[in-house]
Amino acid sequence: GGTVDPGDPDNDKLRTNTDLDQTDGFFAARYDHTSGAYVGFTGTAYTAERGVAPEQHIRAPRFWRYPSQDRTLGIVSAGTGRRSTPLGRGSLDVSAGQTTQELEIESYSNRTYATIATLEKGKERANIMRVQASHSLPFGAQLRAAGSVSAVAYDETLDAQLATATAVRYEQELQSVGAEVEVPLFRRALLSGGVVRDEAKTPKTGGRTSLGTLDKTGWRVGSTMMVTDAVRLHASVSERARFAALRELYSGALNRFDPNPNLRPENLLAMEAGVTLDGGVFARHGLQLQAAAFRHRLDDAVIRITLPNRLFRRINRDEIRSAGVEMLATWTPVALRGASLTADATIQKIRVYDQTITTNNERRAEHNPERRANLALLSPSIAGFRASAMARYPGVQYCQHPDLARLVELGSQTTADAAVTRNFSLRSRGLFQRLTALVALDNVGNRTVYDQCGLPQPGRTLRFGVTLG
Repeated sequence: GGTVDPGDPDNDKLRTNTDLDQTDGFFAARYDHTSGAYVGFTGTAYTAERGVAPEQHIRAPRFWRYPSQDRTLGIVSAGTGRRSTPLGRGSLDVSAGQTTQELEIESYSNRTYATIATLEKGKERANIMRVQASHSLPFGAQLRAAGSVSAVAYDETLDAQLATATAVRYEQELQSVGAEVEVPLFRRALLSGGVVRDEAKTPKTGGRTSLGTLDKTGWRVGSTMMVTDAVRLHASVSERARFAALRELYSGALNRFDPNPNLRPENLLAMEAGVTLDGGVFARHGLQLQAAAFRHRLDDAVIRITLPNRLFRRINRDEIRSAGVEMLATWTPVALRGASLTADATIQKIRVYDQTITTNNERRAEHNPERRANLALLSPSIAGFRASAMARYPGVQYCQHPDLARLVELGSQTTADAAVTRNFSLRSRGLFQRLTALVALDNVGNRTVYDQCGLPQPGRTLRFGVTLG
């Protein structure tokens, strides 16, 4: 209710093209040695067909479907555990993984979804390896280091319904290496500092301009101080970069985007200071309180603009500044074992500055509410049943309206979810010894909530699940 979507002609309670049919699986195995060494494997995969809801707020929305989307992920990991060395004690962890994806995207001529206008096919493979190590240093200090390497290859075929369509290959290589040292200053204080070096290459660009080699140095300095057994202060300042992904650089996205292969890295400077109350009298009463003030500045932010020919284009243009405070409170009453009450809130100010002009260059950020809060309640177990309830409040936010060429406001809204679970013990000595059943109702009030322009979140949703373990 409350949306302008014409809906399914046979059932006006269903939004257009919002179906999802997905099958997925997950498997994990791990062996732990008494020395702390381990080896493990994790694998997951899914296959899906899904619709993409057309935007309700513009004259020419996208009529898209994913008739096929398949993804696999496999990770092998191993570690030594904490061991003695000639210089002290240290550990080494190594992991390697591969993820693959194949997808098709269909674009239709109109809302009937009867005639395919264009078809895109994509095939992606990413190989990733990561090494982490830690070692003790004199005077109680600790050294941590990590390195990662990833290689991504993407084959894109636009207008795949045409016999003349051919695949174009894009490749990206990412490398990162960093180290951090943590040093105790006094009995109750720790100082930490680290540096990281990131690098990106695009060796294959489908005939478009290559970025060559981009590199950036990041760093972090932080400290923690125990004022009392119950009060802990913490602060940090850091700088990091993000390189644009292959799809941001080169993809035409069913001819909706004009690719920009010259995107520069985004650069984030972040500062934070806070206090945590979780010991002493707070611990005795099951309380944990935390508050953190932050200030962020993002330079060369990648934003989406609309060209005169109605195509989208990503460019580096804006500086985004945000400042605010995050608060978290948790209460686990000792007298009600298993029960908890958790609340969190964020209050912030976010402004975007167009760096290409000097006057009237300030505006609101898209899809970033300046007020956000959550409240969650979990009951103790009663006859094997546990109930939970959650309220979510996203405040007023804004989005850029392509037809109006200005920001429009998305009003604040509060939604509530509820769930009941029940544990059952199975009379079995085999693989499965316990069954957990779940019944949940999301968006209990069936509120119309927009987290971006023209695309409301689902209405009241009933979920049922069973877990064997």
